[in-house]
Amino acid sequence: MCLPPVYPVPRPFDVDLVMLGFASQLLAGLLLGLSVGKGRPRRLLLELLGGTPPNLDYLRDAIQAKARGQAGAVAFVLGSILLLAGFTRSSTGGDWRVQAGGAVMLGVLTVAYLIFTDHYVARTLRRYLRDHLRQHPFPFHEHVQLTREIGELFGVPGGSDDTLDGYIAKVRQAVGISDRSSKVLRRPNL
Repeated sequence: MCLPPVYPVPRPFDVDLVMLGFASQLLAGLLLGLSVGKGRPRRLLLELLGGTPPNLDYLRDAIQAKARGQAGAVAFVLGSILLLAGFTRSSTGGDWRVQAGGAVMLGVLTVAYLIFTDHYVARTLRRYLRDHLRQHPFPFHEHVQLTREIGELFGVPGGSDDTLDGYIAKVRQAVGISDRSSKVLRRPNL
């Protein structure tokens, strides 16, 4: 008795593409979850009651949230395309190595993007600050800690031999602000 040869039965969808699509969708959910701003109610309360944020974290968080949200949207679209392709293409079976390799590659690309995001956030933060400080005078003498943080962002080292006026002059020069507007804002010593 001779048995007929066994041929793989085609599946109605491509398992590898479907699994990669699901992995991309999960990644999109993670990135979109990370894009939700931290502490926004507290920051809004400070704005409503007239307080000012003590540092640049609020602006930095907002820029990071935007970048993570964009990455999540890209991952969601990629996952949708992979799912669509997987469900419209038939296959004889899935290979776990293809699925694991694809998932690892998605993870590596995401980590690389998040590392790049730090550089993007710092560059964007400098650009926003430079534009704002050029248009709106800022009393550097009244906000010393924030001035130091702005100086660090623009690469101005804070030396122990610097006076406050000397350090502020260095920060203003790094940002590209003229000294005329600071003299108007500075309060005379009483």
